[in-house]
Amino acid sequence: MSINFNFSKGIALAFTIVAVALMACGKQKYQNHADDESSDTPSETTIGQPNLRDALGLQGPVQYLGVFTEDDTRGDMNYDTYEFDRDGHLVSIDVAETVEGSYSEVMRFGDDGLPTTSQVTYINYWADVMGDNYPITITKYKIEKKEDGDYIKLTRVFESVEKKNEVKDDDANNEEQGEPTPIARVKLDKQGRIVEVEHIEGNPGRFTYTYADDKSNLARRDDGKLAIPQADIMGAKHFDHEGLQGQRATTESLTRGIWQFDIKNFE
Repeated sequence: MSINFNFSKGIALAFTIVAVALMACGKQKYQNHADDESSDTPSETTIGQPNLRDALGLQGPVQYLGVFTEDDTRGDMNYDTYEFDRDGHLVSIDVAETVEGSYSEVMRFGDDGLPTTSQVTYINYWADVMGDNYPITITKYKIEKKEDGDYIKLTRVFESVEKKNEVKDDDANNEEQGEPTPIARVKLDKQGRIVEVEHIEGNPGRFTYTYADDKSNLARRDDGKLAIPQADIMGAKHFDHEGLQGQRATTESLTRGIWQFDIKNFE
């Protein structure tokens, strides 16, 4: 099979899929207080989610931040899109293959920072169709949360599938839904902050985070750099964000080193 890479098409599709995937989701606190002797710690001790837009150095009402690099040793040839609300809180992350943007997953997060839903979109650009009526399969999942010792185990559980522009003998139409898939285990501190992520799915990895003081809600890695635990839950890339400092919130594409950033405002 010959696959032609279309970068601009992938970028446009990534933003489009994220916008289409927006859906209402319930917000609830979830604390396991792994480092606290009492499970009845008052909820008012919970620290809210950070303003990541400001922490990244962006100015203005940024809604989407697209992140890409062609260095496959650091970017894995994916195009990631981070969505924020008007207060700069992380709403969702979309990880899309940049090979025509044919496969993408959008994971949405609640106000406790933990994932609530996942939506996987597959567009079969290689099907023999007329025009642009490519077969599209949209699969929706809920993220199940269960206590697992000192951790919260996050599992992707199938909810529904929607097919558009179906064609005969399309491989995607013959896929069977498997068993629930564990994606990560997460440990919270008594303030509800994520202090550890054990990514299970795909390429396993373990990540730990520190915070400057009890009032801080910005996670830091061991090297002191800003961390986004939700990206580690999902398996998204770690990107260098220092070059974004002071960038105005206008729709534009920026190149900083090997990284490209696309910034989109609220309408």
